[in-house]
Amino acid sequence: MSRKFSYTFTIECAGAGDADLQEVENLIDLNMQELVFDDQFINALDEDVSVTIQVTPQFGQTQG
Repeated sequence: MSRKFSYTFTIECAGAGDADLQEVENLIDLNMQELVFDDQFINALDEDVSVTIQVTPQFGQTQG
């Protein structure tokens, strides 16, 4: 039996810069993947087989 948990978070920037969204995605992915090696995270999931994390960008989807 497999379990899946989905979370959404928002990044809000006050300035009017030109974001490098590909690099932002890469950095988020890198940091999220570090969680699969974090014992506290794995214990909180009560998992002893496997954990994967997938970052799915939603470019152009903004809330005002």
